[in-house]
Amino acid sequence: MDAEDLRSEIRRVRRRFEMDDDPNEMINDFDAFRDELEMLVYRAVNEAQQE
Repeated sequence: MDAEDLRSEIRRVRRRFEMDDDPNEMINDFDAFRDELEMLVYRAVNEAQQE
């Protein structure tokens, strides 16, 4: 995953959890948000292991 792919994924997560609207609002589905972040963190590791 290159830097632009990562930025794109971060933007997707921000849209999905409506973080751009009001960043001070609580995240409704925090467990799903945490899962999305974990996938982003470990995605590069998983891709490297598959090569």
